[in-house]
Amino acid sequence: MLVFILAIDTALACGGLLGPTRDGVTQSSQEVAFQIDEAANQTTMHVQVHFKAPDDSIAWIVPVQGIPDVFRSHADLFQRLGAATRPTFPIDGVLDASCPDYQVPNIHQATGDHPTSTFSWYHDTGTPDPDPVLVLDADRIGPYEVTTLAADDTEALTDWLTVHGYRVPQTLDDTLAPYVDTGMNFVAIQLAKEVNHHSGTLPPLAFRYEGTTPVLPLQLTRLAAPLDMPMTVYIIGEHRGVPLNTRHVRLNARAIDTFGDIRGGNLDDVVRRAADEAGGHAFATLAAIEDPRFTPLVYQPDAYDPESLHGLTDAVDFVLALPAAGFVLTPEVVAALAPYFPLPSNIQPGSEGMFYSDPERFRDDFDAFVFDPVDVSDSLVEHVIVPRMTAQTLLDNVPYLTRLHSSFSPGEMTVDPEFGVNPDLPPVYPRQPVEVLFACDETDGERARKSPQLITWLTGQQLWLPSLAEMTATRTLYVDYISLDVPAALTIEQMSTSGPPEVLYDYSVEPTTPPQTGDTASDDTAAEPSGGDAAGASGCGCQAANAPASLGLLAGLLGWMRRRRAA
Repeated sequence: MLVFILAIDTALACGGLLGPTRDGVTQSSQEVAFQIDEAANQTTMHVQVHFKAPDDSIAWIVPVQGIPDVFRSHADLFQRLGAATRPTFPIDGVLDASCPDYQVPNIHQATGDHPTSTFSWYHDTGTPDPDPVLVLDADRIGPYEVTTLAADDTEALTDWLTVHGYRVPQTLDDTLAPYVDTGMNFVAIQLAKEVNHHSGTLPPLAFRYEGTTPVLPLQLTRLAAPLDMPMTVYIIGEHRGVPLNTRHVRLNARAIDTFGDIRGGNLDDVVRRAADEAGGHAFATLAAIEDPRFTPLVYQPDAYDPESLHGLTDAVDFVLALPAAGFVLTPEVVAALAPYFPLPSNIQPGSEGMFYSDPERFRDDFDAFVFDPVDVSDSLVEHVIVPRMTAQTLLDNVPYLTRLHSSFSPGEMTVDPEFGVNPDLPPVYPRQPVEVLFACDETDGERARKSPQLITWLTGQQLWLPSLAEMTATRTLYVDYISLDVPAALTIEQMSTSGPPEVLYDYSVEPTTPPQTGDTASDDTAAEPSGGDAAGASGCGCQAANAPASLGLLAGLLGWMRRRRAA
């Protein structure tokens, strides 16, 4: 079971995926977008869940205050939010024309001198406090059957869920009890019987409710959570979004693999380690952007023509006309068609694409369907157009977008994280360039090749490396000189809705000193790369005739890098 927790001021609304055992339904990751409307005193929560399940018994139970407005969202909303805030780590080459006479002979290198992050750097001393069943509302929303319940007895609530086809884990009573005791209502959501979703992504839902303090669903989410489940939270509001009752971590740029084959490829692991260093309850800000722009559009009015389908009474003709009307075969389109053109019993679930994309092949099945083309067109509008319009309306009104990221294991899901906005904090740009400064510049580039290199991260951290000439001679890579085995959290902080964060822990790499100017390849005072012998260094594995891959990448900087002139 997947559980989502919403907040209505100090009240919660939460939810979780239901399954008979922890091995039944597994939530592999979750993305949540909170839109905070302070003027209307409302929060809208859009939720997208990625899961694995052995059958179609997928259901949610969501504790709520009052009766929220529940409606369909769209997966493209999360695609656009993710694309606008995805961190990148470009390498920015710089030539220093001043040719300073560096005097320090040795290169400072990261050789594991700093403590590793295998334990918590910050230890919190306290934990934040986290008939009999009445049907208040019932509706069919897209592929979901949605029922809002009032219950004053936990056992009666779980009995109701069991009777109505929900597969209830034995531990659900204890998990729901605090919400029953505080008078919460519950939204029970399950996929309609004709909808097949064995694994993948559940169609996103949205909940609109009163209050402006979003809360994340961790205490109930643990029912179906794996170890180290990634969690992405988007905050859409007037100012930068912040975690309130959990810690905030600034990532150590030195821990991010920006010189590997995939720049920043270990970012999720760095976030996980940083959260662990903060005691297991922390978020990192990957982006915080004012007035972001999103392309392409999620919804374009002239892209759809459902009225063109109204006169098509032949099922095969109707399905074949869908692309021309703007309805390409997506999961949303399949969900709209399924009630009218159900998958025949002789076709395996998961073969919907084959069935609906080639109706002529299955003409006998389609000829047996009795349908009203206007009803099917209305279903397409409900499943495809309305959710896209909703997503586009949200994206057209984003004054400030924040992307927070963390990782939680079930044992860490003991606190329901709360979020707010802070007008006093600076933006965080997803583009995180790494500057490589070549210490000297001559027009032929030869001095630059033989000059030491200064790596500077956006955090201000710096590291001196040997020249390109020496790295070529020793067949070493940039990663051979840059240890990633450093604390993942540069700082651990406590944030609030105003003012700067309170820094609880601060780690910084000690300042490094530059080597002598010149060809350090022939300077036998230069230090070995981290990992010991240069020829056998980790990741070297290349022939003498070929420069290492990342070395060639940086060598190419000489052809286009900007020049830093002496004043």
